[in-house]
Amino acid sequence: LFMRLNSGQLFGQDYVLDIIDRFRAHDDYALFNGGNYYDLPVDVLTVEADQMLSQLDRSGSTETGARDLNQVFDSYFALQQPRGPELLVLVGAYGTNRTTQLRQIVWHALEQRQPDLLPLYIDLSDYAKVRRNTREALLQLMLRALQAVRPGLSRIELRELLREGPRFRLLFDRGEFLAEAERQRAWTEILVFAQNHPRHDLAVSAVPDSELDFLEQFAEVAVIRLYIQPLAIRKLRRFLKNGPFPADLFERIRRARLTDLATLPYFMVRILRQVEFDDLADSRAAFMQQLLDDAVLKMGGNTGMAAHVLPFLKALAWRTRVEALTEISVDDAYALAAQIRGSREYSLERFIQGLVDAWILSKAGNNRLLFSNQQIEAFCCALALRDRPDWQATVEDIVVTLGNEVRRRRWEESLVFLAALLAEEPEALKALLFKIIYGVSLFESDVVFLVARCLMQRRASATASHEHNHDLSFIHELERQLVNALQWRLDPQHESQTERAERAPALLGELAYLAPAGVVPVLAAVANQRVRVDSKGKRDFHYSHVRFTALVALEQLWESVDGSLAIKADEEQSLYNALAALEAAMLKHVAQNDTALYTLLEAWSEPVDTAALMKLFQDHVAVTEAETERSQRDVAGLAAMALGDLASKKRDEAEAAAIVRFLQGQFFALAPRKQDFTLWALTHGLAMCPEDLVHDFVVQPFVQSDKRRAEGAGDQGEKDGRMGYGLLQRHKYMTYLIGRLRLRDEESYRFLCDECLQINNMHLWIAVIDALGWITTEAPEQRKQRLGLLEDLAAGAIQKHMPEFSFSEREQLYLRQRALAVLAESGDEATLARLQNVDLGLSTTAGDPFPSVLLPQLHRTRQQILLRLEAERLARSQQEVRHE
Repeated sequence: LFMRLNSGQLFGQDYVLDIIDRFRAHDDYALFNGGNYYDLPVDVLTVEADQMLSQLDRSGSTETGARDLNQVFDSYFALQQPRGPELLVLVGAYGTNRTTQLRQIVWHALEQRQPDLLPLYIDLSDYAKVRRNTREALLQLMLRALQAVRPGLSRIELRELLREGPRFRLLFDRGEFLAEAERQRAWTEILVFAQNHPRHDLAVSAVPDSELDFLEQFAEVAVIRLYIQPLAIRKLRRFLKNGPFPADLFERIRRARLTDLATLPYFMVRILRQVEFDDLADSRAAFMQQLLDDAVLKMGGNTGMAAHVLPFLKALAWRTRVEALTEISVDDAYALAAQIRGSREYSLERFIQGLVDAWILSKAGNNRLLFSNQQIEAFCCALALRDRPDWQATVEDIVVTLGNEVRRRRWEESLVFLAALLAEEPEALKALLFKIIYGVSLFESDVVFLVARCLMQRRASATASHEHNHDLSFIHELERQLVNALQWRLDPQHESQTERAERAPALLGELAYLAPAGVVPVLAAVANQRVRVDSKGKRDFHYSHVRFTALVALEQLWESVDGSLAIKADEEQSLYNALAALEAAMLKHVAQNDTALYTLLEAWSEPVDTAALMKLFQDHVAVTEAETERSQRDVAGLAAMALGDLASKKRDEAEAAAIVRFLQGQFFALAPRKQDFTLWALTHGLAMCPEDLVHDFVVQPFVQSDKRRAEGAGDQGEKDGRMGYGLLQRHKYMTYLIGRLRLRDEESYRFLCDECLQINNMHLWIAVIDALGWITTEAPEQRKQRLGLLEDLAAGAIQKHMPEFSFSEREQLYLRQRALAVLAESGDEATLARLQNVDLGLSTTAGDPFPSVLLPQLHRTRQQILLRLEAERLARSQQEVRHE
């Protein structure tokens, strides 16, 4: 009935529950207890210790492989003993609301009221002060947190609880507010605590630019990084549809072009607060202006200090953009603020701290400053650019360098904001767009995507009176050409890069109101018709991820017009007319020409009918080879991808598991010879499902099975090399699935690097190379093995991995080209050194020179690796400067 501590105190059986109940009633958790908390669908991606976080931004969409934050924490902390010391690191940039996420995890555990589990949130910001008075600063912070609800608790009693009491779940936060030396001391104490108390759950928060490698100094403690992802748009939409919000809220966010801002939790919460007061901004520029106006109010409204906020931020943003700085020293910021202040008398310290408190600026250590978000910096830079008397000449200097990817990333957001700011100045906007597109073909350049974003921002920012009172013929003609260019890009014969092909349908869906009668049929064709010619000259469906992007564009158009005309009829007449035209186009084309697609869109719209989607799959899957050859539609594949998308949004694991089991059954039941294109779409659907479920239900059973080097079941007499066609295709599907999910377990990695590369098929090898390009979050040994393999393939040493390969010279060149492309994104110093030493065929010595046809790709790869390594070196040097 009781537990006696060595101190002699008796604890009742409900002692822990009493502490839990007191925490639940504490003011620190009033946000969660009072119904004011927005439970946003936050996902995290598991990142191994040796992985550079900067590589995640270049590895494509991270939506696959990401899992719900609470599910990840529960899965790691649910592991029963025995287990070794372990530390979870929740890594998130400014604006990901790390503190709220950690408190929510604590609240989630408090709500469960487990007598053997005591969750505790610990603020590290006072660590340095506490450390001056005690050698056990960490223990003192834990004691302080418990004393907030149990004032009489002593340090001796806390030690007893740690040793013999419940399992503690300790979540340490706000370490980024410490000086780096102090933060390292705190982290060291946490690592020592993890080593000495392995039965307790430990997690710590960090920002991406922290010296995270420091956490790996203790080999005895397993460190797992969880990288907070931007909010997935489709999960966010379902969250808004099913929550206590206006029915058309997501469409309002979409029309205002706020969706990219909404992917950051801080901005999303701000949007929801604006909705509560019926004050939602009608454009991205207006939203950012409101953010700055609020900062001015917090700084004193009409005071001299407040009047200098915008001039200072514009000057600071212009300097950081022009000089390509990610942060600036406090001394430089003070000097710049002093220039703006002039002879006014107010404290620069208070001025800078006010901007930090308003979440416009953030501190990096004790002596560095940076903008809290790149969007804020980009908007302030756009304001500075607009106010320059020579802004047109400056824009011209900027756009001529947009061919450089680094400069395009640096300036694109500012140019988009500038288009929004000039929305009601037609001549100025015309000058901006003219300079961007001058001398460039929209049908060939990436500029088409920048122009599309600028025009969409103009539409969101311009008022109705502006549309009627100005000559916008140039703008309207440019919009028509833009739609034509994007339609042209959707033809696989015109666009070979799938990344560009994937962006085109998304943008085209956003611009559908300009030419609905032409856009809707194109999107429907890309999603559900044979628009691509394969390597054998046969008509085939587009790549699955492009098909899904087109399907999503159609579904968003469906949601835009479905039941919304009555809501918007009282608003701007042009918007109403555009929606009416969209509805007519959807009904006329989809309903009349593709009834199955129409049924799918109905089942996929809110409220989603999961059973109807499953039945649609079963009713439309091809049964015979003849039927497959005749089929010009693949609604079954679209239904599989819709189900995968649905599973990714389920917060209830049982519902997600039911969908994964359905897809698993179809995956192993369908025959590749008869339903290959459907199986590819189904595989992409599985790649969107929760990683752990797909691994347990699909990947693990396949890689553990006895994979014979002969015909698969039902494929007798049909051979491709040493393996039957059916089994060969399943290897391709599984390779794609492992890569998309970024699975890092030993069995999956062995399947890719050992088994698949013993199969004499060039297309499978290409699939392995692509998968290795996606898996950029592996352990150090796996990374070394992966890069070594890719380097061998790029160098032409194919026989090193398969001595008796029978690839043609053309196939070998293609393999090497793909390996070089992947190395450009993930190669390291050793890769660069190896590629620098290849024989270019310029010397007279005998040897095997690098094929001339691959030299352009070789040079591009070396250049990209060099630039990336230099950027990472500069980032590390900035950390060292901050530390010094």
